[in-house]
Amino acid sequence: MLKVTFNKKEIEIAEGTTVKELLESTNNKKAAVWINDIQILKAEYDTRIIADGDLIRVLKTIAGG
Repeated sequence: MLKVTFNKKEIEIAEGTTVKELLESTNNKKAAVWINDIQILKAEYDTRIIADGDLIRVLKTIAGG
């Protein structure tokens, strides 16, 4: 298990967890993601593996008009 900070809370995740898997497990399917203060492109969500100690910030996207 890895320890990461997710929106200011320390959580444990399995090794090899991708950004997409983390978003699905935390019910944040439509969201913008920053890891260690670098915004991750949506195209990378399937392949970007989260590392031990990463600082992850997630903001849900909301449609508006």
